[in-house]
Amino acid sequence: NALDLGTGTGCIGISLKKERPNWNVSLSDLSLEALEVAGKNSIQILNHSLSLLHSDLFAEISPDQKFQIIVSN
Repeated sequence: NALDLGTGTGCIGISLKKERPNWNVSLSDLSLEALEVAGKNSIQILNHSLSLLHSDLFAEISPDQKFQIIVSN
């Protein structure tokens, strides 16, 4: 499981998923507008949407949700 924290347009998380299709990749951002763009980009590039999380850093991410990799730019 990988988390792109503060994803913006989703380029890092989408690139990870494209290179590692078996990974579960989630994109998170505080901005709903950014998540909308990231969702559209993932559909355009990957032909499916990735998991989108509306959160201010880790505020809305469940402590039960575990990530082996967290990336951010």
